[in-house]
Amino acid sequence: MKIIVLVVVLISFCLIVMVMRKYATGINGLSHNRLPVKPDDEGQSDEKDPIENIYRAYIENRRKNYNKAKPKERAHLMVSEWIECAEKTIVLEFYEFTPEEWVNEAVAYLYDTGETEIAGMMEKGIHDYHNPKYTDMCDYPEEWVDDCFEIDGWILKNKERLHKWLDEYLNKW
Repeated sequence: MKIIVLVVVLISFCLIVMVMRKYATGINGLSHNRLPVKPDDEGQSDEKDPIENIYRAYIENRRKNYNKAKPKERAHLMVSEWIECAEKTIVLEFYEFTPEEWVNEAVAYLYDTGETEIAGMMEKGIHDYHNPKYTDMCDYPEEWVDDCFEIDGWILKNKERLHKWLDEYLNKW
């Protein structure tokens, strides 16, 4: 019975992810394999769809603003986006679309400031999602998907505490 439930959950997850990927890649040709967009990427010209150009400009601006923020603010932003992804869709998307170095920096900062529980859960989802051998989102190793399900559950279980922590975090120091 547990195996049947696990298979149904996994199939449902894959279907949801495939629909979300189709929506994200849609007519604009936007793909998670191309994110984050590097400002100096010469392979992307302005002849792309206007919506894609706007999205690339957003990503470039986000990167500039991110680099201007203090480490405490960057960690807050990463945790906030991490929680938001778990609440709205699945935390797997956070790890796919967020540069790994940003997540690692946030985890290191959280450990340094004593926020070990949050840091440990965030660190649990860090894997090599941008490796070319994982071109289809359902091709990730099962352990990675299981980690993300565990993180989603933990975030949702601790949602109120995490939101309170976010509210107090920037005022702490």
